[in-house]
Amino acid sequence: MPDNKKGKKSQADIEFEKASALMKEKNYAEALKMYNSAAEKFLNMGGKSLENAAFCYYHMAGMHMGSNTDVALTCIAKSAEVCNHCPDMNKAYEATILDRYGEILADAKKYKEAQGEYLKSIKIREQLDKEYPGRYDYL
Repeated sequence: MPDNKKGKKSQADIEFEKASALMKEKNYAEALKMYNSAAEKFLNMGGKSLENAAFCYYHMAGMHMGSNTDVALTCIAKSAEVCNHCPDMNKAYEATILDRYGEILADAKKYKEAQGEYLKSIKIREQLDKEYPGRYDYL
């Protein structure tokens, strides 16, 4: 994720990569701190960096799933909110964020709201299938 023509990575990009590595190592406490810091930086950068902020919140929500539903909901809601400000975001990624939102809402026993997020995701996936038949079958 180089942030300029010389290929230098921003501090936010570096923190995102470190957080991802920490998450893979199951060092969730440190990964959460690093994703949160990266998200703040990406938000301040604006533009295309907002997509990365959405992914930070998406990953933070995933790490809280099953253990702290309220925090997971806060994180995934922030991911979806940031996603709404990214008009050029890949629709497949947007659908994936909505799927996680639905999962967390279902964990919180908010089934009607979960259904709404799943339906938004399905609508996006159906549109992708019309535009690009077979390309997103894995979704």
